Formats: sequence, C-alpha cells, structure tokens
Amino acid sequence: MSDDELKQEIDALKTQIKKKCTEQTDTDLKKYASDQKQSSEHLNIRVRRTLKGHIAKVYECDFCENEPDQIVSCSQDGKLIVWNGLTTHKLYVIPLKSQWVLTCAYSPGGRYVSCGGLDNTLYLFKLTEDDSIPQTSIDLKGHEGSISRTRFLDDERVISTSGDKSAILWNISATNVEQQFNGHLGDVLCLDVNKDRNTFVTGSIDKSCMLWDLRTGEAEISYTGHSADVNSVKYFPGYNSFASGSDDGTIRLFDLRANRELMVFTQPEDEAFRVLSVAFSQSGRYLFSACHFSTFIWDTLSGKNTGSLEDDDIISWVGVNPNGRALYSASWNSFIKVYA
Repeated sequence: MSDDELKQEIDALKTQIKKKCTEQTDTDLKKYASDQKQSSEHLNIRVRRTLKGHIAKVYECDFCENEPDQIVSCSQDGKLIVWNGLTTHKLYVIPLKSQWVLTCAYSPGGRYVSCGGLDNTLYLFKLTEDDSIPQTSIDLKGHEGSISRTRFLDDERVISTSGDKSAILWNISATNVEQQFNGHLGDVLCLDVNKDRNTFVTGSIDKSCMLWDLRTGEAEISYTGHSADVNSVKYFPGYNSFASGSDDGTIRLFDLRANRELMVFTQPEDEAFRVLSVAFSQSGRYLFSACHFSTFIWDTLSGKNTGSLEDDDIISWVGVNPNGRALYSASWNSFIKVYA
C-alpha cells in the first residue's frame, strides 16, 4: 500500500471516529436529561428563604458535601459566614484578616472552610465542634497573584487558582505546596473538581478552559471557543462534560470524552450580559447562569432560555445544593436567596 493510500485510509478512519463520537455524546446527553422525566414547562421555583447577615457585596458561596443544607459565604464586609440554609441560622461568623476576599470553599467532610483574595494568601479555618468562632487560621502562601477561586479535594487537600496564571494543590496537614499547575497564558479565574478527585477544570482570561490530571500534574487538553474571559466552570452531573461561562455572554458545554463543544447557550445580542457563574440542576436538565441582575434558566436539551429569576443588584454566584433540592444565589445587595 502506497503512502497516499495509507493517508487516505487514516483520514477516513478519523472521519468515522469523529462521526461516532458526535452521535454518541449527543445521544448520551439527551438520554441523561430525558431519563429524569422533567419538563421545563412545569419548572416553577420561587424564593423560599433569604439569608441576611452580611453588610456588603457577597462574592461567592460553597456547599458542604456531607451536609447539603450547610453553606459558607464570603463578603466584602471581611467575614465568612457558615449558614444552615434550611433554617437560615448562622452557625459561624468568622472575621478575616483582609476584607478583600473573592472566594470561599467548604470541605466535603465539614472540617474546614477556606477563603482567599487580593492579598495572595489562602486562609483555612478549622470548624470546632462546640460551635465557637475559629480564632486562628492556617495561612498558605505561595501564589504571586490574587486568589481567584478555591475548592477542596477532600479534608486534607485544597486547590486554589490565581492571577499568577497557576493553580496550586495544597496539603493542609503539612501546610505546603503539593503540586503547582502551569499552562494558562493569563489569570486563572475559576475551577471545578471532578467527583473522582483525580481531575479538575479551570477557566482563564486567556479565553480557554483546561482539563488537569492530578496524577501527572499536566494539562490533558485545552478547550477554546470563547472570545473573552472565562469566569466560571461547572461539571455536568454525569461528570463527562462541563459548562463554562464567559464575559462574552455565552455559556459553552464541552464533552470530555469527545473533546469537543456540544452546545452554546447564547443571550440576545442586544441584551447580552457577562456570565459570572453557572450551575446545573441535579438531573442536568437545567442550567442556571448568573448574568447581571438575572439568573437565567436554560434547557440543556434545546439550548433555549426558559425563564429567569430577577434580583435588584448584580448576582455574583449561583449554585445548586448537593441534594438538588434548592438553588442559591448570592448578590451584591448582601443577601443570599434560596429558591425551590
């Protein structure tokens, strides 16, 4: 067989593989969501609780995996608050060394909360069993830029992303850098961790998302398509795909197995707002996005906007709690709203 014939055969096989991947991933996505037997026409959620306690902009929240009703929030008032979202009770109010905090996280087992911001330091607080306010923090220093996002792998390891273009995996017990991940060409703004705790995804102002493997310390693949900063990434419930929200006003859904874009959720061009945060319903049928004063609701089967939840100030974060029973949104008006 000549070289030209071999090349033609290779090209034909590549085409067949790409076609098969396309058919399979589209089918899997539609099957996963349709199996939940939910209809967007009957989605009717409203405010059930409002968490009041912060006195300045709330930037971000995170849930405790083992206690789905518990959530931690960070605010420009220089405080972390741990709440019971069901009762609205404040479990802990933790004063911070710096009020310029941008991100917070809750460890899966509920032992720690973390936060970081413009002072380039990641702070960890161990939650006490007697409900007293944690008085001391573990200060993790290693980034050369502001801390943009932090998420726990488990109760012993935490990841942070930074304006220094890197992500760092920290060992909490040893209080040191376990791994550093370099590859983005600009500030890393967001991350989400896979449930297998072996991989995570990041988004950056370089307009790309990257999939990282903790076992190799390397980026497996880079996902492109956005035309502006990527502010938020979130795994689809099946963990075979993820969504990314950008300053360009779009949300893109990428498949990890076929390494391709599945869908683009687009706002009207004359009313497009930057996307600050994205979250999926437990079934994956719905995608929620924080865009200016609105939380838009998208149908992941059709890609259409099926409604919105309005607020009176900029919505900085949205999230669905681990048991899938409530949608939370944090706003610059200092409130956290609970929808169900």
